[in-house]
Amino acid sequence: MNALQFAQVAKDHFEAIAPKNIINGYEKFVVTDGVNCLIVRSDYRPKAGEFVFHCSIKNGIPCAELYRTGKAKEAPQAA
Repeated sequence: MNALQFAQVAKDHFEAIAPKNIINGYEKFVVTDGVNCLIVRSDYRPKAGEFVFHCSIKNGIPCAELYRTGKAKEAPQAA
């Protein structure tokens, strides 16, 4: 999965929970692993394989902007 696909998952979740009568100003941070989504605070540190998106409604259009990514686990170093 690439970042655009993760963004679509986060945006779909955001659209499902967003009030339908708001044109501007509604925003949330959404973390996703590509399947599951959760609303988090801006200081959330994602785990490896997770992406945090800043989702908002601008001029009636929901959008998701990449905010933070989880660090990939480093491979063990050979001695």
